[in-house]
Amino acid sequence: QQRLRAILEFMNDEWPLIATTAKSYPVSDVYKPHIGKHYSELPNTIQDAIWNFPLAVQELRDWDDLEIRDLFRRLNYVVEKLNKQELRHSQYFGEFVTTVERLAKDSFWDDIQLFSRSDSQRMKDIEFVSELFAIIIDGVQDQQKTLDRFYADYDVVFPKKTSHLAKFDQIIKSLRTIREFIRESRFTKKADFYALFAAVSNLNSRPGAPVNLSRAIAPLKKLDHELSRPPEELTGMPASYFTTVIEGANKLAKRKERTEILQEMIHKAIS
Repeated sequence: QQRLRAILEFMNDEWPLIATTAKSYPVSDVYKPHIGKHYSELPNTIQDAIWNFPLAVQELRDWDDLEIRDLFRRLNYVVEKLNKQELRHSQYFGEFVTTVERLAKDSFWDDIQLFSRSDSQRMKDIEFVSELFAIIIDGVQDQQKTLDRFYADYDVVFPKKTSHLAKFDQIIKSLRTIREFIRESRFTKKADFYALFAAVSNLNSRPGAPVNLSRAIAPLKKLDHELSRPPEELTGMPASYFTTVIEGANKLAKRKERTEILQEMIHKAIS
């Protein structure tokens, strides 16, 4: 009611129609005769059109002043709309979102330099960590099609959260054993890292001590080197892996195929 009262007080006879906008944007012939008029001087049809104009509203709860200023700076200067993860951040406040946002702050991501500054500014780091966490809950997913479902389903009640977090921690500890290699390899690309994470998740099939991946560095380095060659020179397993990357890298079938290739390679090296 207070907001409506403020609008009514603003839209009085001191408010000329599109007084400044008309200087910057073309105006329909319907409205040109009314430029400079006050609101009360407009025909009822135009007054009604103003009141009935639809406004899209997105509530931003739990955003601090710095985040809001950064949001409006983007909107005002580069006209960037909120991306999907920023919308999730403003819509959900429960168990899943708080869990993945905390996991995204782990120093491991900085150690392997997986995310850019831009990723962090636009919450792309949190979005990707959400995708990784979804692997633990329900296996490899088809692109980001199911991500909103995880946020919604586990917003209020999050069954097995403790065990899921323990598994996530176990996988990260395994990956830390090869973090220097990851940082210098193609596995800083999200499609490749996703498959590596999924493969390591499968290899850590039992609770407890994380699997040490250090003996897998040599074959992973070899794969990384092979994939730097021109595509027409690739054969065997590197060629198969390369195909999964260029033919819809985030599609379910390609993600699973890439995960299986890495899992078999790593398993053979550490067994």
